[in-house]
Amino acid sequence: MVVIDTNVVIEYLKGNAKIASIIDTYSEKSGVAVTSISRYELLQRFYKDQALLSFIEDVKTYAFDKKASDKAAELWHKLKSKGKIVDDIDLLIASVALSQGEELLTMDGSFKNIDGNITIITR
Repeated sequence: MVVIDTNVVIEYLKGNAKIASIIDTYSEKSGVAVTSISRYELLQRFYKDQALLSFIEDVKTYAFDKKASDKAAELWHKLKSKGKIVDDIDLLIASVALSQGEELLTMDGSFKNIDGNITIITR
């Protein structure tokens, strides 16, 4: 299973062929998920968009739970010690994916400072 970041979902829904191909490959192999944080961000921006609603209902949603909050705190302290603070929302999204032992797929280069199974897709 791969967890996809908010920006990947947006590009997928826009019809980005590169992203669609990547998502389709993961869907067939192991499945696709989003975090509850990304789900919130998407619903906040595209509340009544039928394509979005259909998409997020078809994928698994991982919640920000105790395990993820512990992982987020661990990541935050590691980043702080290196002087590389990451936006809280990005940190929470990464912590959910990593606490589940899943790969995170993003288009956001700020994730490069977070240790873990994170793939950054270039445009």
